Amino acid sequence: MSAFWANVSTEQATAVSRVINLLVLFRIAGVIIGIDITHVKIVFWLNATQRKKFFLKESDNHGDRGTYRGLLKVRHFRYVVMAQFLYVAAQTGINSFFINYVVETMPAYSPEKAAYLLSPGFVFFMSGRFIGSLFMSWFSPRQMPGICALVNAAVMA
Repeated sequence: MSAFWANVSTEQATAVSRVINLLVLFRIAGVIIGIDITHVKIVFWLNATQRKKFFLKESDNHGDRGTYRGLLKVRHFRYVVMAQFLYVAAQTGINSFFINYVVETMPAYSPEKAAYLLSPGFVFFMSGRFIGSLFMSWFSPRQMPGICALVNAAVMA
């Protein structure tokens, strides 16, 4: 083992230690995400009786809203699900191509610096979710997807 490290340059050893540090950070992040998922599972397990009461209810004064089939019959719900998929696709697409775009258009930036430029984008996505939740107190949930679509179209124009 020591014969191997004798032939390794300082730069190579530094690169290897950086990779090891990243792997450790990814493992820590994975553990944190696993703990969060476990907490969510526990909350759902504890609330199982309430969920069963909600989904087993056949109908009420407003129609068949107690089943998944009844939920899928609501037009606005289908549109919001589609909008959520498109939002996630847009966020993933922006994040995927951003670093390559910065590196190609700004030669002074390395991929590492370009990744640091991406960080404010995550803050903007998060703030958009909070602002959208705030607007839900002023506008009805049925109006929100249309308002967001109009604002996005105006911003892109």
